[in-house]
This record gives sequence, C-alpha cells and structure tokens, in this order.
Amino acid sequence: MKILIFHFFMSFLRTAVKGASFFFGYIAQDIVPSETIEIVKGQRSYNGQVEHHYWVESDGNIFDLTVDQFGNSELSVCGTKTEHQQLGFQEIEREFIASYLSFYTENSLEIERFSPIKEKIVNKIVQYA
Repeated sequence: MKILIFHFFMSFLRTAVKGASFFFGYIAQDIVPSETIEIVKGQRSYNGQVEHHYWVESDGNIFDLTVDQFGNSELSVCGTKTEHQQLGFQEIEREFIASYLSFYTENSLEIERFSPIKEKIVNKIVQYA
C-alpha cells in the first residue's frame, strides 16, 4: 500500500487502540480496495501484567496509529515488522478487515450517521496523498 501521511491522526487514548486500528483499516480498505488489510492483535507481559495491542498490516507494512503510547520515539506510525518487534508483542490473532466490517456494520454502526463523516475523512486523506 502506498504510504500516506495522515496529518490529523496525532494521538489516541490508550484504551482506543482497537478502535483506532479498526477505523484506520476501514478507511484504508475503502481507499485502496485491492490491498489486503488485516487487523492484528498482539500480547506481551509487561511489569507482571498481560498487555494487548492492535495494529494494521498490509503488504508487509505495519500501521500503528497508537505506537506513541509506548514512549519509543524511534518507532513510527508506518513501519516494518522488524521495527515493530521492538515492542515485544507476540501476534495472537489476525483478521481481515472485511470480517470486522460485517460484524461492526451489522451490530454497532449507525450507517446513516457514519457515512457522511467517513466521506469527509476519505476526501481529506485522498487530498493529502
């Protein structure tokens, strides 16, 4: 997937990791439907606790909009698996964005309210690409 710079994605709450990954994956799939977009869930032990983290993968690239929460300024939002492995998360689940889309749109999304917002965001992303 062509690397895009998203000027308006600056930071997310720590608890918004899955939602941020899903949302980014959804938008990316809409912009580049020919790409395989996957949501990946990872797990690690940290300070005696189990932590989970989510990110988006496409064509060997990792897109992790919430990587800044780990305080490692050397990691970028768009990177490679090798760079991302520094965080110590082991992959435990991987799903195509399409599987999330069907569940989410059927159970949670208010399409009438979301569609106009999504359209504005996609137009903004395409404008910066």
